[in-house]
Amino acid sequence: MPVLRSEPMKSKAIKPHSAKLTKTETAHLAIKRAILHCEIPEGTFLSESAIMKRDGIGRTPFRSL
Repeated sequence: MPVLRSEPMKSKAIKPHSAKLTKTETAHLAIKRAILHCEIPEGTFLSESAIMKRDGIGRTPFRSL
């Protein structure tokens, strides 16, 4: 049975290599890379302070994820 959505799904545009990433995008990629490389184990609670220290990510980009 198909799922009906009240709002259309938003697609994320892919930026060209030459485009500069935002701090939020950089934070997302850093966390994603750490998970994929098993540096952050599955099921780990990502505390704001630990991620900020580990990757040099500020509070606002972390909370924007």
